[in-house]
Amino acid sequence: MNERYERQEMLPEIGKEGQQKLRNAHVAVVGAGGLGCPVLLYLTAAGVGHITIIDDDAVSLHNLQRQILYTEEDIYKPKAEVAAGRLSALNNEVEVHPVCERLCEANASRLIGRVDLIIDCTDNLPARKVIDACAARIGVPWLYGSIGGWQGQCSLMNCGAEPKRYADLLLDEEPLMPAPAVLGALSGMVGSVQAAEAVKYLAGLSEEQLLTGKLWWMDLKTLRSGIFRF
Repeated sequence: MNERYERQEMLPEIGKEGQQKLRNAHVAVVGAGGLGCPVLLYLTAAGVGHITIIDDDAVSLHNLQRQILYTEEDIYKPKAEVAAGRLSALNNEVEVHPVCERLCEANASRLIGRVDLIIDCTDNLPARKVIDACAARIGVPWLYGSIGGWQGQCSLMNCGAEPKRYADLLLDEEPLMPAPAVLGALSGMVGSVQAAEAVKYLAGLSEEQLLTGKLWWMDLKTLRSGIFRF
């Protein structure tokens, strides 16, 4: 265990053994936008040893209000590469692999076939279906996250005694929630929950403590939140 973590107080549920599990873990984050930015920051700060960032998009001005890894100087630069540089500056002991490709059926096995956890930080239904199919095929859990307007939600798929698929959350082949403009702070809230669930899973917490077969949701306008089983 390196000095960075030896000198800080650790949650008893994680401890040195859990921290070592985090250090040995490999996570693929699909999407380095509003959700991806807080997820990547907190996973890097937590000491997840290997992180692959998959995003073929470039930084744009109108997204800076919620994509907190980037600045105006990064506009038009590849998100994955800029994010990798910022994360390495935060924790140089984490191996960060930027992949400037769009995830699809043709490359899914190559890009996410050898990781311990996939984190969905995308904003579209086709990408989530690709993640869900690949995760089921290779037997790897994945964290679903979605935001729109004032509302967000998160769930851990393909995990536990009775693994759930993304189709269990779909109604008439449409997402539960539309994708209108997004409050910037909402991205940080939902992304933080995704990061927390990732740390809990990778550190070995029990299934009862994870969002397996459960959907967490929140509404920042009313400050209501809850969890329901599906």
